[in-house]
Amino acid sequence: MDLAQGNETSAAMRCLRVPELQHIIYDHTHINRLSTLATLARTARVFSEIALDTLWNTQSSLIPLIKCFPTHIWEEIQDDYDGFRVLTLKAEPNGDDWTRVKLYASRIRAIHFSPRPPDLRRYTGKMLSDVAILLKKSLGPFPLLPNLQSLKWGQVLGSDEPHDLALFQLLLSPSLSLVDVVMTDWRHESTQALAVTLAEYGRSATQLRSVVFALPPCATIEAAVCDLGYHQQSLRVFECTWGESMPPEFVAHLSESHSLQRVSIRVDWETATQILDKARATNGPFFPSLRHISLRTETLELCEEWLEAVNSPMLDSVALVIDEPAPATALQSFFDGLAQRRPHSASIHKLCVVSTKPAARTISTGHHITPSTLESLLQLDLTALQLEPGVPVDVDNAFIERAACAWPNLRTLELGRVRWRPRHGESSNGG
Repeated sequence: MDLAQGNETSAAMRCLRVPELQHIIYDHTHINRLSTLATLARTARVFSEIALDTLWNTQSSLIPLIKCFPTHIWEEIQDDYDGFRVLTLKAEPNGDDWTRVKLYASRIRAIHFSPRPPDLRRYTGKMLSDVAILLKKSLGPFPLLPNLQSLKWGQVLGSDEPHDLALFQLLLSPSLSLVDVVMTDWRHESTQALAVTLAEYGRSATQLRSVVFALPPCATIEAAVCDLGYHQQSLRVFECTWGESMPPEFVAHLSESHSLQRVSIRVDWETATQILDKARATNGPFFPSLRHISLRTETLELCEEWLEAVNSPMLDSVALVIDEPAPATALQSFFDGLAQRRPHSASIHKLCVVSTKPAARTISTGHHITPSTLESLLQLDLTALQLEPGVPVDVDNAFIERAACAWPNLRTLELGRVRWRPRHGESSNGG
């Protein structure tokens, strides 16, 4: 190779080292296939970092990472019962065993675990229950995934609770900004251990932006979720499937947040009244940045008082669950109030009102939803409307046609047990 050719090669390599050019080449070559990214990583050293970051960025299992341990640490066996490949550890990893694992673990930004159908698990395999326990023991107080930002974890029904608990503890990293958890019923010992884990984590990690828990009614876990949320300074989303009324001091704490945009709240009459009285007395901020609220309480009147207290001009979505069905007259008054509270209510695009139980059977027209009940809602620009108010809904085609004109961007309409959704590519006005 002559000197001129060498200079040209050096110039080309210098160009390839420019991060902006690397990303341009990467964007033109990758085709959302892991094999393509892996090939790119092996093509030239300058591409390896960006390709490996993408390959490891989001994982749905820890199995690929665990297989980065030396082969004397792990092995795969076949489950005689279902034929699945099962990963197990032959020894607890120590010292140099972690070198390659930590190199790739630091690239993982998101873990999205979900209950997998058997056919999918046949290809991905599964882990024995002692794997997470051994890894947690080996790591001690240090996180497995030090740069993890997003954790979505769905528990598999009937899975091993000690393994699930150890796995969840293993994945809780101080760097997390999003935690989304779906749980099934746990035994008392497991719920107590999980509550302690959440409490300890909440005190050490205070920068969560989104906390979402879906779980069966469990006072112990719900209290721990409240404690976790109480220590966060910049929450934007806080949602949980509450089985009991939330502590009033915690709801008051949430109501003062200027960052909170989505929240789910369950309060009984006494708690709701206490919080509302305090908000009126202090005349301070009450959910000032809220965009979506899911509120469960006893009556529609309490919901109406709550919405009147919320002083966010950005409120876009309202979901109300009431324990006592409201008569049509009360619903009409509530809808009239929404339409009259402009400009705040003008921004509401999604509205849901659901009663947990039906009204007593009656022939009274006061317990039937008619077009006149819903008339004022036509003043809003709704994209979704769900009404399961516990009373019959009786609307005619003429109202549906008027609604189609008033709500041109409507995507979902559920009135009682009648559901309407436009076909793909079709607007609500038939355009």
